[in-house]
Amino acid sequence: MSVAEARYRIQNLKQRYVLLRALEIILYASAGFLLVFALAGLFTTSLVWKLSPSLLAGLIVIIQQVLHYKLLSLSHAVFIQYLNRHYPQLEESADLFLQVEAGLNPLQQLQLEKTLNNFNFLYPQIKVPNSLVRSFVIFIVGALFYVGLTAFVPKSILNSQSVDNTSLERITGTNNPTTAIIEKLSIEVTPPAYTSIRKSTAESPHLLIPEGSRINWTASFSEEITMAKILYSGKDSVVMKKIDDSSYSASIAANESGFYQIQWLHNNETVSSDYYKIELIKDQVPKVTIDNLNQFTRLSFSDKLTVPVKSTLRDDYGLTDASIIATVSKGSGESVKFREERLQFDKPQNISGKDFTAEITLNLNKLGLEPGDELYFYVQAIDNKTPTPNYNRTETFFIALQDTAKVDFVEDEGLGVDLMPEYFRSQRQIIIESEKLLRERKGITKQQFNSTSNELGYDQKVLRLRYGQF
Repeated sequence: MSVAEARYRIQNLKQRYVLLRALEIILYASAGFLLVFALAGLFTTSLVWKLSPSLLAGLIVIIQQVLHYKLLSLSHAVFIQYLNRHYPQLEESADLFLQVEAGLNPLQQLQLEKTLNNFNFLYPQIKVPNSLVRSFVIFIVGALFYVGLTAFVPKSILNSQSVDNTSLERITGTNNPTTAIIEKLSIEVTPPAYTSIRKSTAESPHLLIPEGSRINWTASFSEEITMAKILYSGKDSVVMKKIDDSSYSASIAANESGFYQIQWLHNNETVSSDYYKIELIKDQVPKVTIDNLNQFTRLSFSDKLTVPVKSTLRDDYGLTDASIIATVSKGSGESVKFREERLQFDKPQNISGKDFTAEITLNLNKLGLEPGDELYFYVQAIDNKTPTPNYNRTETFFIALQDTAKVDFVEDEGLGVDLMPEYFRSQRQIIIESEKLLRERKGITKQQFNSTSNELGYDQKVLRLRYGQF
């Protein structure tokens, strides 16, 4: 064994020691956290007041143990001393591993060689100090105390059951018997109309509702209070409207997930309930696929120039529109032209529903395709979400109508087709038209400029689609 290998093994032992001590500290801190959390639960039902001292206790345990074991300042020299004390076979010479060999005298070099041999033999048997078993026992004891103590905690809102399944009973927020409590809480959830989901009454203060739903809280207090409000996600608050001396209500539209808390004022004392979550079910974008075509299709003029397209469309609440956006590319080089058309499906003619298959037959003759032309198309779908619907589309599909005369000529010559010059000529034409548009900008209306600019942008996009595969 070399000195470098011995140093490497010492480093491994040190890392193993730090890892074991870290596991011990985590177990000690977890036991402290559980014990303090359970004790705090005997005096309050507020999650914040239970978590704060528990986390502090766990942090104190971690800091104390780290300082006790000196994990932040543990050096190789300290570990070498441990090896010398506990393994007499090393003859208290393990510190030679850290010295430079060139600076050792002949006697020290002989001792180093002997110590290296002994260390090589001892290494598999070396056990780093740890108290993992004791820390695990303490963690188990802490967990048992937690289970035992939480059996005496007053039931929180999570465990309350409504008498008539339409309201939530007795949300306290305090253990003071002279403070007003919420004796009855009713939560009505009204989903957006486009979802076609009926209004319902929640059975738990923790809400899982569709995005955009309106939530209405109605709280009845045990005594007359001064004011009540809803704190939403810790940043917004909604003052509850007074219905009578002991009843209040508030309403919000939920557009993001978060949490809320009810807070009220009684005898100049502010009382708060626990925190409850609001989790939104997001409106998903439509799912659109084309099922019966490959992304690239090549046809000759002698083939049947009709292409059936079958698309599956799905949405969680319903679709309002779906169509095919088709672009015909004619010509090449600087004379390439593009024409876009929007095609409606043959069936169903009226797009509605959550899950259906739409079909259309593309007639290439009616679309004006000639030999050498290409058709690019995709299916797009829009759902019924309001006010801003979700949109999705498929990948772009390609149908090329081959110019057989050109193909035969190339095959006879035995030469390949270099499409890049055509791409550069087409790109040059777009640049020329863009420069012309910039020169004429002051002489045309903003609407004309934007329209021509959008057309050039679309031509650039289709040009990339046409030649991107090469």
